[in-house]
Amino acid sequence: MLGVLLSIFASLLIGTSATMQKYSLRRIRKFRFRRIFSNRLWIISILIGASGTLMYLFAMRLSPIHIVQPIIAVSMLIPVILGNILFGEKIGNRWFHIIIIFIGVWLISV
Repeated sequence: MLGVLLSIFASLLIGTSATMQKYSLRRIRKFRFRRIFSNRLWIISILIGASGTLMYLFAMRLSPIHIVQPIIAVSMLIPVILGNILFGEKIGNRWFHIIIIFIGVWLISV
């Protein structure tokens, strides 16, 4: 059970990290590595992603891969949902698909 909880939290952290990276890099007008590495929001997002990856590794030690991996795959939906909620990005009728994916992951992991 602890492995499942860790994998859910890891998924949230990894997805949040991807969202933060996208929006922190949006602020950079002209691409330069120096500007990226001096962007505090981007550095924080990398640290959040790294902590999510560590939680994922601990979850893999506590639960089987067939339970943890589908939950981690949901982390790719987190930026879509956060982009809609926080930044007003349009999802349209894709909410149905997102809900179906969550139900499928739940059914696989149970």
